[in-house]
Amino acid sequence: RSPDVLVTPLASIAGPETVCATQQAHLIAAGGTSYIWSTGETTAEVDVLGPGTYSVIVSDVCGNDESTITVLPGEALQPAFTAAGTEGCAPQCATFQAQDLGEVDYAWTFSDGGMATGISVGHCFPAGDHDAALTVTPLGYDPRCPATVAQPTIVHAWPVPEARFSIEPGTVTIEEPTVHFQNNSIGAAVALALRRVNDSTSTERSPVVRYDAVDCYTIALEATSDQGCTALATNELCVEEPF
Repeated sequence: RSPDVLVTPLASIAGPETVCATQQAHLIAAGGTSYIWSTGETTAEVDVLGPGTYSVIVSDVCGNDESTITVLPGEALQPAFTAAGTEGCAPQCATFQAQDLGEVDYAWTFSDGGMATGISVGHCFPAGDHDAALTVTPLGYDPRCPATVAQPTIVHAWPVPEARFSIEPGTVTIEEPTVHFQNNSIGAAVALALRRVNDSTSTERSPVVRYDAVDCYTIALEATSDQGCTALATNELCVEEPF
């Protein structure tokens, strides 16, 4: 009877050629009875996250051997999108249109915290400059990898001024009918309009008006910013008979 011949182990690794960055690759080692992976696992089969180079040392009573595998990055989708209505007074409502990539999921995120799904979406932004990002994820058996594209400060929503004014004195009589309107608007350009509805108007910042009849008047102040955004404030002024 011939003696048994012991053979030195021959390590090998089976696994996918490519994998996406956020996906796991299942690797299977063979050729021995014990295994030590470069990731620290000691089982014959392991799951690793994303592409990279992985190795395993295979051992048995006759010695050990090492094998290495390189898992390459998978082909990524190439998303792109256009936007319309990206400048205007807040809230500025813009529309976003993604390039059609077939059977994929379209997920939108905006720097104001908003989110949306779909190939074409709309979103209204508060005052400020805002970013938009699109992430596309394949559906079904599409082997391509998810990808994200972003466009910083793509939306410019201009702030709307705050129109405010005060009336002095607080009580107006026909004996002392001169009224001082104090413009207290915030975020407006110098050119403002103060008017008595259905009567006269003024473009002075803080006009002085003398009334000639006992009546109640609706006063409206229209404040306009440098970008053309407007706001309106109204109040009622009554000119009374002498006490």
